[in-house]
Amino acid sequence: MAKKKELSVINAIKSNPKVFYSHVKKQSKLTSSVAPLSRSNDTDLVSDPEEKAELLQDQFSSVLSDPGAVNVDVAATLGLGVEDRLSVTDFTPLCIYESLGDLQPFSAAPEGDIPSLIFKTCRSSLANLIWLLWDCSMRKGSVPDDLNSQFITPVFKKGSQSLPSLA
Repeated sequence: MAKKKELSVINAIKSNPKVFYSHVKKQSKLTSSVAPLSRSNDTDLVSDPEEKAELLQDQFSSVLSDPGAVNVDVAATLGLGVEDRLSVTDFTPLCIYESLGDLQPFSAAPEGDIPSLIFKTCRSSLANLIWLLWDCSMRKGSVPDDLNSQFITPVFKKGSQSLPSLA
């Protein structure tokens, strides 16, 4: 039965690429759950995702520095002029192709993201497209907002997983 479904997905790819992505998403078993957390002065556990996010945000904010608060001009420190600042990071589609090849194929991806196996498998098609995106960003001197954000996932190392300070 599963083989039959996979064959129908393969046959439908050319006419409707969404079928493939829908199938892959259904097959992925990625989870990103955080155990219930405890407030520092409370013994009750917090299970609400928004409250847990706030607890972790408060903890991370208390121990991490704000990169926006530091105004260091790295290019000026290196003695580079304005025209040289973006040319320092010169790379080619081959660099991207090789980097995509270094990805761990079965590493977990956040929910809703594309698994690294897809990037690694499709790197010959993707490398030039990714390079074009970054080359354009470098020439314009800006990075699209969507590519300039990050997500922090807590990784508990020891002790109780209910204490955000141990993440």
